[in-house]
Amino acid sequence: MTNGWDQSAQAWIDDMGDEGDFGRRFVLDPVMLAQATKSPVTRAIDIGCGEGRFCRKLLNHAAEVVGLDPTTQLISCN
Repeated sequence: MTNGWDQSAQAWIDDMGDEGDFGRRFVLDPVMLAQATKSPVTRAIDIGCGEGRFCRKLLNHAAEVVGLDPTTQLISCN
């Protein structure tokens, strides 16, 4: 039995692209980036990072970013 992400990972990667979907670009990302960068950030971790799109956004604000995800195909796409 799998959680479904192994089979749907490539579709997720293709759909998200570099900027993500509408909800991520215009609803989640602005709020999450504001919260994550309220104070000086040198290191960040994104747990459940998927294909790493938000990790790449965090790289503009932190020297070191680590992403963790249980789906191998999502992690290996970067």
